[in-house]
Parts: sequence; C-alpha cells; structure tokens
Amino acid sequence: MKFDAGSTSEQVVSNRQTFLQANGMSIESTTLLRTVYADDVVYDRIVDVDKLDLGKGMLAADTAAPSDALFTALPGQALFLPIADCGGVVLYDSKRRVLGLVHLGRHATLDDLALKSVEHMIEKYGTDPADIYAWISPAISGKSYWLHTFDRAHVTEWQPHIREENNGWFVDLQGYNVDRFIEAGIPEGYIERSPVDVAKDGHYPSHYAATTRGEDGKSGRFAVAACMS
Repeated sequence: MKFDAGSTSEQVVSNRQTFLQANGMSIESTTLLRTVYADDVVYDRIVDVDKLDLGKGMLAADTAAPSDALFTALPGQALFLPIADCGGVVLYDSKRRVLGLVHLGRHATLDDLALKSVEHMIEKYGTDPADIYAWISPAISGKSYWLHTFDRAHVTEWQPHIREENNGWFVDLQGYNVDRFIEAGIPEGYIERSPVDVAKDGHYPSHYAATTRGEDGKSGRFAVAACMS
C-alpha cells in the first residue's frame, strides 16, 4: 500500500485500486496522507483538502503535500493512509459533515496531534467536539511496543499508559490518545479503538516486528481509507 515499503509502484497502485474499489471508493477520488520523517520537521502538519486534491499521492507519492492529518468537507473524497504500527484515526463530525484522517504514531502523539486535530475542527469548521465520532485502526499495543528510553515517563498524563520493564518502557500510544480525545470533548462512547495488535496478529504487517524481531513476513503496509457519501 506504500511506494517505499517493498513493492513495485505497479503493485502498490494495483493494491490500492483493488482495496478502494472493494470498499466503494475510487483511486481518482482519493487523497494520500503523506507523512514525511526528517530530523528538522514537526509531526502536527494538518492539511485541508478539496476537489483540487483528488488523486494526489495515489499514483505517485510526491504529488501529495507532506501531512500528518487531512480534513475534507467534500462528499465522495476519500482520505488514504498507508500504515504499519501507528494509529490511523478517522474523525467525523456528523453535524457539520467534516471528515478527518489522522496519523497518530509516536512522533505525532508527542507533538499533541490528537488535541490539535480536534482544535482544528473547532476553529476551521465550527465543530462541537460532542458531535465527533472517532475510530482508531489496528495498531501496535502497549503490550508489544517497547522502547529503550521514553522521555515522557515522568509526565503525569502518561502514567496510565506506560509500564517500566526489561530496562525500558512499554508504551500504549493509542490509549494515551483516547484520553486526549476525551479531554478535547469527544464523548467516550463515540470513540472506538480496534483491539487488534498488529505486532502479534498475522493478518497485519508491523514495521516494529519486522525491524526489532526480524520477522520478514511482517514487512509492508496496510491502509486506512475513509470517505463521506
């Protein structure tokens, strides 16, 4: 599902087309959420997209602007995120008819993107957080995600979501983000978190499992896509 994740460009485009068509979406009406990692960037880049962005990033990644969250008010525009361990979060304002897709990995979580995404919906679209539904994709769980060091271990808000063990820390990123969404005003009952741990589930790739445990069969990316009818 991602151009630089081990498949040829032709395979990636074919996979994307098959996946989107099976779910009632077209590649021509889809926009890529393109996260770019570098030493000199932040990970709270929020981009609003519309009909001028249809198809961007889907046939060639560099045609989409770097982003960590995409928002649209255009019915029929799909938002697409290739992903491995991070949480792909769909945000939907049922009253204002606004759709968002947010990439909540470690970098974006530490840059407070969960809170900033809700704030963006309030400021840009007039959203009431009480009208937002949130769905968090399969992701690596706090039982699998181990870090040798974690510089937020002393922060009160992180305490329920970390466990010190094996000379390091197990970190539940998505559990932390659920708390941030609730803090931002999204009703707890409107937040759905997938129970799938991609590091252990054989149906999903996991960059963490592939690189830290040498599990070659876990390389690659799956995808999250969302669209308003």
